[in-house]
Amino acid sequence: MDPQAGGKLVQEGTYGCIYIPKLKCKGEADTLPQNDQVPHDIKIDKIMAAKHAILEFNIGRRVQQLPNWKKYYIVPDVMCEPEPKSYQVDKNIDDCATVDKSDWKDLRILRMNYGGKSLQEFKINIHEFNFLEFAISLLEAVALLTLNGICHMDLHDGNVLVLGSRVHLIDFNLAIHAPTEVDLEKRLYHNYQQNLVQQPPDYLLVNAQSRIEEGDTRVPRLPQIIDELVEKKVIFRKERSILGITKPDQERPLLEFLKKSRVVKTGDLAGWFKIYWRTIDSWAAGTLLIDLISRLSLWPEYKLPPPFATPKAKGMQMLRKLCEPNPLHRYDAVQALHELHPTSEILQKYGKAWLQALAPSL
Repeated sequence: MDPQAGGKLVQEGTYGCIYIPKLKCKGEADTLPQNDQVPHDIKIDKIMAAKHAILEFNIGRRVQQLPNWKKYYIVPDVMCEPEPKSYQVDKNIDDCATVDKSDWKDLRILRMNYGGKSLQEFKINIHEFNFLEFAISLLEAVALLTLNGICHMDLHDGNVLVLGSRVHLIDFNLAIHAPTEVDLEKRLYHNYQQNLVQQPPDYLLVNAQSRIEEGDTRVPRLPQIIDELVEKKVIFRKERSILGITKPDQERPLLEFLKKSRVVKTGDLAGWFKIYWRTIDSWAAGTLLIDLISRLSLWPEYKLPPPFATPKAKGMQMLRKLCEPNPLHRYDAVQALHELHPTSEILQKYGKAWLQALAPSL
């Protein structure tokens, strides 16, 4: 690719599109990356609506205040107005739906470092990939956010980058800083969607009930949703296969939550988040690990490390607690990391008070 040809569209998501090399910011000199640049020097650009870009940029600045943040996260260090569309020489700038549907002046560019391939696209070399290192890295990344009151809210395999066996989390435009967010209902309310792997079942139920309370007749009743989750949702089937659990093991906790939780009965999204926010990303981390184990099982010669070698091994027991359907009994990432790798630097430096406060549930 001609390095002066503008950005190449490499990924498109719900809120924006990623280009590499970078696009042109307003007033910027025409200096684009050369082909011989090493990956960690390459900048990538994400173009998206200004309102979403501002949210992601602001939470990114908060992430940059975390200790050792570059080890775990890729967040934008620049936000700019794009040069007029006619100045963007990229031949497929119009292939991005966000660009196509938006007024150009309402778009912003977020610029950040390259951080690897998404887990979704990552080609696993079974002779080199270290699953235990990956699991610890993922839990450390999520635990550090949790310890600092940040909930990513969108941890799926497209938002986890892999370099070797280590991870970087990206795409914080849906992230919420739990202690300071003042408009939780607006941030949490969304269309009813059963197919979001990263969405814990309790979030699905509370959001569905909030829509029902508003008179949305298209949303199924909650007992039907629970039945459909257990019977049809792919990640629930994978959990049964890998963790050695049964359909009743998944259904009973959800029915218990439905029966006893005031927030789900009333569709109180803000109330639900305030109680259970620390277990939202941990559910997503658990599903990512379950799905990765499922992928690795395609190679019979690949052997999982001892903590994950059998259903009763400590890693698998930890996964069961991450994937617990009832958030009241679900581990957060700090608890899970403590069980899998108690000597983690994250725990030793920052997690002791958190774990002590949760001691009765460990």
